[in-house]
Amino acid sequence: MLIENIKILRREKGLTQRDLANLLSISQNTVSNWENGITEPTVTQLQKISEVFGVSLSTLYGIDDSFEKSIWYDYFKDVTLVEFDFLMKELKKYRANKKQN
Repeated sequence: MLIENIKILRREKGLTQRDLANLLSISQNTVSNWENGITEPTVTQLQKISEVFGVSLSTLYGIDDSFEKSIWYDYFKDVTLVEFDFLMKELKKYRANKKQN
């Protein structure tokens, strides 16, 4: 969902992969690798991406803004970006394992 959201936001802004890469001071190949599922952005890159698009990290990950009003907010409001990234990767692994079983 993260990568798809980045691609959607990029297209909505009318940016090419090269345009986004230039804004993030990375190579166009890096953006291409994200969009093709070869690699994923680092936490630092995610911070820059959210700034470029003017959205929250929650939005990048596809978490509805109503999350802040949910009961889960109190559990996650103090989670760091590194911890959040770790949690999202673990969730992805869990879901992949669940599909195989």
